[in-house]
Amino acid sequence: MSIRKQLLQAAIKAGTVNKQLQRETMVGRLIAGNLPSYAPSHQTLNPKSPLMGRRIAFLGSSITAGAGALEDSFVDYLVATDGVIAIKEAVSGTTLAGNAPDSYVQRLYHRIPVTQPLDAFVCQLSTNDGRHDKAMGQVTGAQQRHGFDETTTLGAIETIVAYVQQHWAVPIVFFTCVRKHDANYGKLVQQLKVLQKKWHFTIN
Repeated sequence: MSIRKQLLQAAIKAGTVNKQLQRETMVGRLIAGNLPSYAPSHQTLNPKSPLMGRRIAFLGSSITAGAGALEDSFVDYLVATDGVIAIKEAVSGTTLAGNAPDSYVQRLYHRIPVTQPLDAFVCQLSTNDGRHDKAMGQVTGAQQRHGFDETTTLGAIETIVAYVQQHWAVPIVFFTCVRKHDANYGKLVQQLKVLQKKWHFTIN
């Protein structure tokens, strides 16, 4: 089984924990985080998990960070249940685009050492770019592999993918965020699929 499929199955399992919490508590949307029994520290490690010992970097914002869930996200469940060795580089409210120190690109450059071995790279498709009026930008030509406009969302995505491929050459997975209807985010997801054809990463 490929590491992409392993990650998807494990993420679904981690997401099921949060869904079960909402079903079993009448105040699922009102509590500030998970009940203690659902915390990663209360989960059981599966020593036979195919993800055991895999080194995976996770780059994202609030969902990756675990905002609203005591900073416990699916990343922490993958560590607790599947033995993933995770680099969790997540800051709530941040954008893919831009040159701010906490932007996705700048955190990738400065907080994930290229000397750190990786088996996979997972990136959250931020919903914050639209809310912060970041320009979406354009998909570049099929042969372009550098010189992207990091001040745009699509340029930042291409920068991230090119950087990861250059330094680690590992599978890359982007995951999109489920939220109420957002036409701009829908367009971004469609453009991500266009980029997928160029760069051959996985979208979940």
